Amino acid sequence: MAGKLSFDAIPKLPDNWWDSTDAQTVWTVWDKDTFYLWGANSGNQFVPRGQPLNGGGMASVDKGPTRGIGHPHYVGIDTMALSKTVNDGVFATLKSELGNGKNIVVPVYLKHGDHNNGCYGLGTGYGLDVTDHVQIHAYVWEKLLDLASVAADTSIPAEMWTPDVIQYKPLPAHTPRVALPDMATVKAWAAKLAAAG
Repeated sequence: MAGKLSFDAIPKLPDNWWDSTDAQTVWTVWDKDTFYLWGANSGNQFVPRGQPLNGGGMASVDKGPTRGIGHPHYVGIDTMALSKTVNDGVFATLKSELGNGKNIVVPVYLKHGDHNNGCYGLGTGYGLDVTDHVQIHAYVWEKLLDLASVAADTSIPAEMWTPDVIQYKPLPAHTPRVALPDMATVKAWAAKLAAAG
């Protein structure tokens, strides 16, 4: 039976988790049958367990779920360049794992009361400042929908949204938000991105 695809928060691993075995530290917080996605770049997409990710956002020591350290279940999707060849391989592996009953979590920032609560988290940080950000988002959503097509179930939090990458403006300008509360809206957004890309 296929696994589940969830858009959800990724729990933060304990400090110094890399100094112990996964059974002692990682699997006490994460599910060993789940892969957790994050927005990487070509330099830190494939970092071995226990090695520094050397990045910001979800790769950072302070904000990242792995405290800035690589783990094989923390799967980087290059959202800083249109890396179809590399990312195609990553998504093909994820699709195979999903078909074999493993689960996948796509990051969503969920912190009640915070102005960013519900923000979809692949390429919506530093990834918005790259040249091909609309095409990158169109590609990633296409691949996420492909994963959803084989998942036993796909869950989306009702409060999920994304910055409108088509109308993106660097801070301090205001970028509109696109609400993505359900699969029908996600598919419509993906189609709009594909047409714009």
